[in-house]
Amino acid sequence: MFSWLPSPLTAIMVSLYFVLNLGLNYYNVYLLGGGPGQLHLPIPIFYTMLHQVTIVTFTAMWCLAVPSVRFPLYDTFMSSWKWLIFVSTIYAASIATNNGSFASISLTVNTIFKSAIPFPTMIFSYFIESKRYTIPIIAIVSILVAGTLLAVPWHAKPKPAGATPEWVGIVLVVISTLATAMRPVVSSHLMRSNAGAGGKPLTATAMAFWDALIAIPVLAVGSVVTDVVMRPGVQEVFAGANAMNNIGLISLGCLFAGVYGPVTFYTIKLTSSLSFVIIGNFKQLALLAGAALFVDKVSDPLLWTGVGVVALSTLAYSYQTNMEKRAAAELAAKKAATEATPLKKGVAAA
Repeated sequence: MFSWLPSPLTAIMVSLYFVLNLGLNYYNVYLLGGGPGQLHLPIPIFYTMLHQVTIVTFTAMWCLAVPSVRFPLYDTFMSSWKWLIFVSTIYAASIATNNGSFASISLTVNTIFKSAIPFPTMIFSYFIESKRYTIPIIAIVSILVAGTLLAVPWHAKPKPAGATPEWVGIVLVVISTLATAMRPVVSSHLMRSNAGAGGKPLTATAMAFWDALIAIPVLAVGSVVTDVVMRPGVQEVFAGANAMNNIGLISLGCLFAGVYGPVTFYTIKLTSSLSFVIIGNFKQLALLAGAALFVDKVSDPLLWTGVGVVALSTLAYSYQTNMEKRAAAELAAKKAATEATPLKKGVAAA
């Protein structure tokens, strides 16, 4: 009767991913945003790098404490180093450009663009995972994307002179959207195919560890260029009058990020690349509504129309994919029963 419900472990991981992602987005906007009541800490790339350091530390401690999640460090990297560097670079680009966009666009506008992720995910999944999608699924995802586009004409309030232009934030969030769409596809491929050490798929802990570790030097170079040389962001944040307060706030963000990293990969492993993105779209819907209501206080009817379309199409996708999976399982069971019947008859005749 309740076969359509996910397993308890899947439900827990999806819930953790949902809550942690929402919390981190709101918190990061508070730290990095340039709006009223936000701190506007000028260290988006350096802050992102600190998150990766925390994820590596937490994952290593987890492996030391729980033997069952350990993985062969050297063999895992050598067997999949090209894919690992690729997905980690994508991740670094995704999170860094996303955090960087908050300085010039609001959380609402950022979320509108990120809600269109399912469409490029389907394209990437088609070529990388060789997945095929039915016409109803393609139509529903297209409507979902159209719903997000309804809200794009909405613009934030005029910015003061000298502020970062809005188009810079839009370019950054578009890059982040494409990178975010690619990440679960490649991660799912690595955790489901014979790409890991010894011909085995990579585990979620291995993915979380290498993903963050490889991203650290990439982000370190970027943070030196953007947050130290081009502007004295690191110097201002960690050497000013509010240095200790900033350190405490940044440490709290890193704490949540350290838990969020492994949870993300477990969620991808327990679902699928496109299902993970649709789960993310429910998160984006809650994030968009919260940002528009409580952060940016938006009253634009076109934006709320887009929110409604996204909500309905996301529910339609969940229903359609569940129906298709059940139909495929029933067809596979019937095929297996049909193929087994002649063998039984042959044995009986003998």
